[in-house]
Amino acid sequence: MSKLSYPISFLEVSSYSEHIKDYSRLGRADIKLLVNDFVEFTLYMYYQLGLPHPTEAQLAMSSYIWKSGYKYRQVLAERGLAKSLTSQLYVMWRLLRNKDFKVGVVSATERRAGNYTTFLLNTIRDTPILAH
Repeated sequence: MSKLSYPISFLEVSSYSEHIKDYSRLGRADIKLLVNDFVEFTLYMYYQLGLPHPTEAQLAMSSYIWKSGYKYRQVLAERGLAKSLTSQLYVMWRLLRNKDFKVGVVSATERRAGNYTTFLLNTIRDTPILAH
């Protein structure tokens, strides 16, 4: 078994980032980094949501969505890899960058689309950096 090189729990550290030392004390440069780097934003939001450090696969998915350069992106991954969460975080990040960004939510059922949207709205409301 390999030893993980990152913290498993947000209770162990004050940040998941190599660049931001303490998420509770964000400076201007930290906020600028979060606004301009989706992978850093993903790390920040995992911490804010009380989730374990994202896996390498989850960070690779975030990097692909951010850096692919394509107008439309599709992620195909196994069950449980946080595809929906990653897409929700991407929507939040885009809204952080542009409050007028338009989002359409399409899902197999109305209930799932509603749950997706409710999570987005609650998280935006409860995360200080997103309230603008």
